[in-house]
Amino acid sequence: MLPPALRAHLLASSYASLELVADADVALADWEAAEASLGACLRTAEATTPGSDLHVILAAQRLSAAQQAAGGSAAIAGDGGGGGGAGGGGGLEGARAACLAAHRARYGHISDALAWQLADANRQLYQDQ
Repeated sequence: MLPPALRAHLLASSYASLELVADADVALADWEAAEASLGACLRTAEATTPGSDLHVILAAQRLSAAQQAAGGSAAIAGDGGGGGGAGGGGGLEGARAACLAAHRARYGHISDALAWQLADANRQLYQDQ
């Protein structure tokens, strides 16, 4: 069995393939698959470049996909969740927790309201193109 850090770096070396799967899932509007594939990308970014642009962008995109999978809007609204780390677990609550954690890793201790504003800005800048 590989140590977790080595496993994360090996996954990061094939990140382009992970991203390609996520892009295809989003393009096909398969939101459950997109949430899972974006989660794999997010875990890789979190393990290798925590707090980076990529980390917060993926966290916002994963949350948007999880909201779509749950039948909601793609717009990010901070109406729950906390904690985070390790990709935040699965589903909507896990995606919310991971999104908060990513934005706090980048910007330090910020309020939930500001974290959600930043997450929505990232979604609008990088997903709605």
